Amino acid sequence: MVGGGPIADPLLIALTQRCHQDGLNTDPPTLATQLRLHLHRGIGYLAGDPHLKHLQDLCPLARPNPTPE
Repeated sequence: MVGGGPIADPLLIALTQRCHQDGLNTDPPTLATQLRLHLHRGIGYLAGDPHLKHLQDLCPLARPNPTPE
């Protein structure tokens, strides 16, 4: 999977599992389509969030505050 960096393999496994659960093929074109749809849906959720007005508003979502141990 291009763009996954060090977690590319686990991301591909998760995507493949989700396609399998949904009764979809797990061939490369289907995986690519499902990934694109997943990203589009996530971007749509972020774009529709009225609390996100600036790029820096995304930072807490990308890296939430760690919980104290």
